[in-house]
Amino acid sequence: MEYFSDELAALPRSDVLAIEWDLRHPIFPEPNIDLQYSHALVELAERLASFTGSYIAVHWQLERVPVENLAWCAASLVSTLRSVLGDDDSGPQLVWFATDYHTFSEQPSGVKTKSARSGTFRVVTPEHEEAMNILQDAFQTGGDLEGYAMTELPSQIKRLRMFEGNVQFEEEILEDSGVSGILDKLVAMQSQVFVSGSKACSKTRCVFMTAGVIFDQRQTTVPLRSK
Repeated sequence: MEYFSDELAALPRSDVLAIEWDLRHPIFPEPNIDLQYSHALVELAERLASFTGSYIAVHWQLERVPVENLAWCAASLVSTLRSVLGDDDSGPQLVWFATDYHTFSEQPSGVKTKSARSGTFRVVTPEHEEAMNILQDAFQTGGDLEGYAMTELPSQIKRLRMFEGNVQFEEEILEDSGVSGILDKLVAMQSQVFVSGSKACSKTRCVFMTAGVIFDQRQTTVPLRSK
């Protein structure tokens, strides 16, 4: 809480200050309550976006996708990215991948540890792993996205800390699934192009972008919002 103490101190005095981490439904009757993310998180997201440079953001939540859809959803995402990235070397060469699928990090000992990206996505099936392999293989030599790169929040935080030093938050805070989800969304909002899944390919349609590319089996698209 020390990171947010200044923001809490600036709030009007109240008899009760309620802090709830697991908000899944509206809690206020008025629709225009001005709730904002912590300025510290917004500032870190802006630093990450600036440090990363030009990129396309993909937001794909797999948790509630029917497992029989996952393979063709992954193939459709690869096809969509190939179409969006095109052959123009002057455009973005990096794909920022925001997902609820777990990530692996290698420890100094060489042991790989799994980090959860969601507090509710606990059952990972072979179909989930196959879908991720389809996507990752596309960026390898001979793949449809050879020459492009894919990155995720943990990797970019590690690079930012390496090149710029202090990132204000301790690693334990940044590994929290709620904090990482907020940062992913804030960084994605600053991308050149945003890609999300249709209802058949994603847990929910992401609504924090006014426009972007939707990937599914039918390759439906809407006008892009580019910088």
